[in-house]
Amino acid sequence: MIFLCILLAASSFLNGATDAANTVTGAVCSGILKPTSACALAAAMEALGNALSCTLYPSVAMLISDMADLPQGFGDREGVCIAALCAVAVWSAAAWAAGLPTSEGHGLMAALAGCAVQAGGTVSLRAAAAVFIGLAMSVLGGSLSLAAVKIFSRFAQSLGPQKKFCIASLCASAFLHGAQDGQKFVSVGITAGFLSKGASVLLCAVAMALGTLCGGGRIVRRMGIEMTHTDLYTSCCADAASAVTLAVLTFFGIPVSTTHMRMSSLAFAAAGSGKKLDKRVLLSLCLAWVTTFPACYYLAKFLYTALKYLLNCA
Repeated sequence: MIFLCILLAASSFLNGATDAANTVTGAVCSGILKPTSACALAAAMEALGNALSCTLYPSVAMLISDMADLPQGFGDREGVCIAALCAVAVWSAAAWAAGLPTSEGHGLMAALAGCAVQAGGTVSLRAAAAVFIGLAMSVLGGSLSLAAVKIFSRFAQSLGPQKKFCIASLCASAFLHGAQDGQKFVSVGITAGFLSKGASVLLCAVAMALGTLCGGGRIVRRMGIEMTHTDLYTSCCADAASAVTLAVLTFFGIPVSTTHMRMSSLAFAAAGSGKKLDKRVLLSLCLAWVTTFPACYYLAKFLYTALKYLLNCA
């Protein structure tokens, strides 16, 4: 149980370091906030979003907890969760080291599916369908940035201080990141049944906030500078589009990658404002997304098999 708690905290921490850093990219690269201030603000809002959503409306957590449809009477739920979290931690750490913003949420869902199949169970078709709907909506939602760019360019002066709007957008994006991804990791505690709901929420919220404070610098540079130069306009439009889409999808209980959402919004906003995109960087980021599902799925299957073998030999 203690080992599982450590793994859950480590996975949430890595989520904060890789995913949550996406919410501060715009504000930092446009010079509105210093990295430390932006990360501290984002960490506080993510912890709040995690706690409130899991307490009041845990729709995403309930969906993810049904991802692994295990056989009736299956008694090794902790083993499934350990293997899944280990797979996510290994993949996320490798991505973090490479400066690639992968989705720990999608990695977790793929890992749970792999463990379920390896354990003789099945994958919930409803949950799997919701994941692919979320993938499509992250691209469609990002396209809202194009409309936001048009509105901003037309009514820039009448909108008032854009700096305040950008900070408000950062807060909204961070809050909704906590609401989305926080629920995904809380669902592991629900699936394993080793922690109460309140304890799972507290553990994940604190670990995710710490991850945001400690990491993310490489990914901020990768998305906000190398992929495209982020200015005040681009930042505000991308944050606003991300926040609106995340709010809608979270309300309907559809899991979506905040990483995918943020990158899609940045790319569309940059294109709409006439900025140049580095296609090589964009391609490398997309490749990291595409490989997350199969990598975590098969890695989790291997780790679950290895764990069962070691326990049988002990």
